Parts: sequence; structure tokens; C-alpha cells
Amino acid sequence: MPGIVITHDPLGRLGLAERFRRQLATARLHPWYRVDRWEDPAGRVALGRADLGAFNPDDQPLMSEDGRFRLVFQGDLRDRAARLAALAARGVPLTGGGDPDLLLAAYRADGLDGIARLNGSYFFALWDEREAVLRVGGDRYASRPHLFAFAGGRFLLAPEVAGVIAGLGHTPPPDWQGLGTFMALEYPLGDRSLIEGVRVFPGGTFLTLGVEGPSWTEYWRPRYVAAAARPLDAWVEEATPLYKQAVRRAAQGNFCVAISGGTDSRTVIACAEFADFPTFTFGRPDSEDVLLAQRVARARGLAPAVLRLRDDYLDHHAETMLRLGEGMTSLFHAHDADGIEDVAALAPVTIYGMTSEFARTDFAENVLAASAATPPARIALFARHVREGRRPLDPLTGDAALVARLVARTWTAVDAATAQAVLTPAAAWAMREAVLGGLAEGLARAEGPTGVDRLMAFNVTQRQRRFTGWGIKIAGSAHEFRKPFDDYDLVDFLLRVPPEVRRGLQAQVIARLAPDLAAIPRTGTGAPLDAALPTRAIAFGRKRLAQVLRPGRRQSFADPQTLLRTTSRAYFEALLLDPATLHNGLFQPEGLRRLVEAHMIGRVDAASALCALATVELWRRRVLGGGRLEAPEPRQAAA
Repeated sequence: MPGIVITHDPLGRLGLAERFRRQLATARLHPWYRVDRWEDPAGRVALGRADLGAFNPDDQPLMSEDGRFRLVFQGDLRDRAARLAALAARGVPLTGGGDPDLLLAAYRADGLDGIARLNGSYFFALWDEREAVLRVGGDRYASRPHLFAFAGGRFLLAPEVAGVIAGLGHTPPPDWQGLGTFMALEYPLGDRSLIEGVRVFPGGTFLTLGVEGPSWTEYWRPRYVAAAARPLDAWVEEATPLYKQAVRRAAQGNFCVAISGGTDSRTVIACAEFADFPTFTFGRPDSEDVLLAQRVARARGLAPAVLRLRDDYLDHHAETMLRLGEGMTSLFHAHDADGIEDVAALAPVTIYGMTSEFARTDFAENVLAASAATPPARIALFARHVREGRRPLDPLTGDAALVARLVARTWTAVDAATAQAVLTPAAAWAMREAVLGGLAEGLARAEGPTGVDRLMAFNVTQRQRRFTGWGIKIAGSAHEFRKPFDDYDLVDFLLRVPPEVRRGLQAQVIARLAPDLAAIPRTGTGAPLDAALPTRAIAFGRKRLAQVLRPGRRQSFADPQTLLRTTSRAYFEALLLDPATLHNGLFQPEGLRRLVEAHMIGRVDAASALCALATVELWRRRVLGGGRLEAPEPRQAAA
């Protein structure tokens, strides 16, 4: 995956060049990458960039005119024109007009505080020759994930786990907290990876490395600050120009737009100031989601290209997903890897209108509510889940039930008892500890006057891990991407919007800017996007009834449930029922056999669970060399 590669040794010991060479070799998996490199003659640091060059085509490292600074940079800045003008007015020397030039100028003017004020999606490393200090960091949300490790006084960083391991020269054991949260959620919480000692570089943070050792500076954390009560129209009035500004900043250069037909992609095209850019959707041409995406695009005069998924995409892209996602993206999302080169042919930059702010707090809410919820709070939670069309929280009694729910949380249609039967008791316990511990760490970093407010802030950063972190990075291996709803000004605004307003705010913005888009129903419900609550509730009931009466209808873009029973059945049965898998130390053989059989005969739709299990097994074989996974004993996990 594109990104920055670093090997740093403040003592200048031998071996740095060889470690750096091994790290960079992992970036050469894609022939379309350009790779820049520079090594300090004194052997203290080596810097590299592997990049598509869509945003920053000039050679790197960028060097200041006095030779003091060398900068490698990956990503893009959204407010460059205003920032460049302000710096030029102050007489700050500018090497050029690109994003790396802007970041270097901001640092020379105001130090790390100047970089912290830049708005964008980026990662950088800046070497100060005079002070022999390396400074490393990225944007608020870690939207361009990098992984790092400290070993023997050295610092190693790369955009892929493989790059860090190559620098280490050996593969450390698995990280059970990362593995546990991946199994339960499809992504690791906090800064964990699946490898012990290899961490994800945290968002909103700078790292300074010198002879005195590492020093971390947190420059931003999500804080929810509730605003005074206001009418809905006032919120919509303030939100509309911020959404338009976010889309305008993203819609620069030669780009295309991904259209799903949902709220986020409608917001993008409603806010776009012109409508002659290419668009695309992907999936089965007869699926309701694809038909809806086409309808939404055509309402604005756009003609989306339909990139058809191949019938065997699920197993065909398994190795690609494992290599690019490195085990941290489930095979359930393998459609991310299908057609990425076709998208790159439309334009070098893609705008993904997805993962709007605060979209996924339901898991965290469920966990917190499960421990000490009063009966009125539980009734309110149940009512909200019914109103929003989510599966209600079922009663929990004691740790055993909580363990089962944590493990089964994203295993759609798989009940907790079945999930518990698939995993060894030690593995299930380790996952419970991992998820609760990771959740506690994330909530400790978020701030707000109440628990719900902290959850809103918590989700600002955690949503990046599942989506931008590993899913969109798959597509980013072939083309660059922008996500307009990460714009700092928009997020700062949304961090003071009350929950009851925030939930329907985008629909109201769309209705104001493009009533024709708001009038198009949501997928399969028949209710307009901005419909009032009673209408949405009735439409949701109709949708559920249609699913019962027409169970074979093809709604979603991809259909892993069906593929696991047809074109991909042989692949998944051979993998999951292999004796090496059944006895890998994580799964209970009979429980896994029963789950596979139940899915294949259509008794349950267990594709999300089976894909998660298959991902872990493929990762075990590829990264760990097939070694048996020994889950910690319950007492060790609790400690």
C-alpha cells in the first residue's frame, strides 16, 4: 500500500541500509508505484516514499533551500490555497506550491503547531539535519494508516505490517488484543495490529525521535461540546455550506465519484458545483442497490459506469485481500478488490462518499448498556433500535452471555450460542478481554459531558479503522482517494450537534440542495430519504415483510451469502474444514463443522462469520507460517 517508509537509528549503527532495503522491497509489489528514497550518510535515518504520484508527482524527499530539512509526504491537503497565501503574506519561504511545500513552510513558520492546523488526509516524516531529529505524524484521524515498531533502539515504520516485519528481520507472535477485536468487530480497536509490538500510528499525534529517545505529542482528540438548543432549520442552515465546502475541497483535479445511492453519495452529488465528472457503481447489475445507485446518479444528469463483480470474486481475491489488508480486512469485503483497476482507468482520484460522521456507535452503546443498564434505559435502547431498524439488544445475564455477544457482534444471523461453540473457551475469553480493553482505551481518549457524548467522539476516530484504515486502502493500492466528510471544519461542527438532530441532518441538507434526490426512496423501503419517523417506520415494516415473502430477491451490491453456497463453496469448505484449520488452537472442530454445514444448506446466513474465520486462518498460514495459535489462559487474559 502507498505510504512512507522509515528506518531510524540515532546511534548510526551498521545495518540500517539493509533494513531499509528490505522494508522498501515490500513496497515494490505494485509496478505502478513510484518509489523515492534517501539515506543519511551518517547512517542515522533512511526515508522513503511509495506512492502513485496522483497528488504529489515531484521527487521526494523535498529539501529546504538551506539543506537543513528533508521531507517525505503522502496524501493531500484540502485548504492549501488559503494556507499558502497566509504564509506568503508573512514572508515564510516557500519551496514551491505543492502539498509537501506547504507542510514544510507551515513547520518552519510555527513548528508542529503549524502542521497541526493543516486540514487534510496525509502522513509525513521530517528530518532536521541540524538537530539530528526526526519528526513523524499524520492527520487527526489516521486516515492514511502506518504501522511502526521499536526494536533495539531503532524505529521502523511502513504502510504495511510486512514492511515493519521486513525491517525487524523476524515475525513476532500474534497480538491477542488485536486478534480478538478483529474477530469480534472485523477491525482492531485502538492502535493494535495482529502482530505483537507492531502498532498503528495514532491519529492526532506527532512523534519526535532524537538521541534522547522518543517523545509523543497529542495535538488533537475528539471532544463533544454540546451547543445550545436551536431549531432544526438553524442547524440545517449552518450545516449546508460546510457540507458544500467539504465536497468542493475534495472535488479538485481529475476525479471520479463512487455512487452507492445512499445518504453519503447523495450528499456528494447534491453539493457538487458541476456535474460533468465520471461516476461509477459496482456489483451485480440486477441488484436493487445498483439500480438505486443508477437512479440517483441519473437524477443529476450523471451516467454511472457499472463495474460488474466477477462471479468468483470472493475466493478469487482472497490472496489479494490478505496481502493488501494483511489480515485486518475480512474476506467478507473482498468486493473492495474487484475492479479497482477499472476505477483507476476512469480517473486517478476517486471521491468516496461514505462513512459519514458518527455512523457506528451501536456496538459501543450495546456493550455499555449491557453491564449496568436500568430497566427504563434498556426499554429506551430497545425502542431506539426498533425505530432505526437495528436488531434489538437481547437480555444479558452475566459474563458468559456478554462474551457470547461480543464474539457474535458482527456475525450476522449467527446466534451467540453458535458463535460460542465455534471458539475455544480460552479464545472466547481472550476476545472478551480484548474488546472490553480496547473499548475502554478508545473511550478514555474521547471526551464529552456524558457517556453518549463520549461515544459520539469515540466514533470519529474508530470509524476510520474499519473503513479508511483497511477497506479503502485496498482500493488505494491502484488509485488515490478522498473522503470529503473527513473535512476538519465539518467534523468540528458535527461534534456539537445534538444526537437527535445529527441522525437526520444529512437528509435535510440533501432536501434543501436537491429535493429530487431526497424524494428517491431508500433501498427497498419506498420511503423518501427525508421522510418523517412514522413514514420510515411503516416503510421499514414493508421492507421486512418483502424480505420474508421474497427471500431470494437480490438487494445488495455483493452477495457473499449466496456465493459461499455456490461458486465459492469448494474454496471455503476446503479451507475451513481442513484439519490444519480445525485444530489451529482457536476453533472447536465440531462447532466450526456445524456452522459451515448450517450455512451451506441455507439454515443460516453465516457468511460474515465464516469470512472472518477464513481471514484469520489465511493470515495464520501466510504471516505466522501455519503455527498453532495458543490463546492466553483466562487468568492471563484478565491480568
